[in-house]
Amino acid sequence: MQLVQDYRIREVHGTHFSNAPFRFLLETVTDGFPKDAGELVFDKETCERHGISPSLDLVNRKLRCTLRPRVLKRNTGGRKGDEWSFPDRQDVQSDDILISQIRRDEKWTPEYNVGAPHDALRQEIHYHLYAYSDDGTDGIHPSPTNCPLYNLTVELTEDQFRECTQFAPGTVLNVSFALLPPEPKPATEEEKQ
Repeated sequence: MQLVQDYRIREVHGTHFSNAPFRFLLETVTDGFPKDAGELVFDKETCERHGISPSLDLVNRKLRCTLRPRVLKRNTGGRKGDEWSFPDRQDVQSDDILISQIRRDEKWTPEYNVGAPHDALRQEIHYHLYAYSDDGTDGIHPSPTNCPLYNLTVELTEDQFRECTQFAPGTVLNVSFALLPPEPKPATEEEKQ
């Protein structure tokens, strides 16, 4: 199984320093409305690994994200038996992200119809997977930004949601990115003539 999500780069933050990371703010466009979908912090090496040329001109470009589940090795901590094992965090690679939540959101809204004898309720169900990369801190002491840094929201279908809820404990998602070609600009009236 693999999950594929297309994002639009909403903002790019960067400097002219050669070793400074670039920060990309992402959004998805569903139902005609943009929604925040996370952020990425890439250094030069990470950009090269994913084939992205770091530039401030990437605003409004599409970025395709592919997520593949991978189960971490188990560590028994020197004890006998598999019941004491836990995922080995030393097995996490630089392009692995941890699953924070797999959510099913249900929303009921009133639906008003002209001429209908009764008002009705409309049900909307959305499925999301929230994932992030380990920031390299111990949770108490701050550290400089660890690159790469991923924080993503992935929209799921109902079938993908069911598959994701069946992941084994200790599953991480290996992430890869590809910059999609720019969309052609619509022709103006002068160009059409």
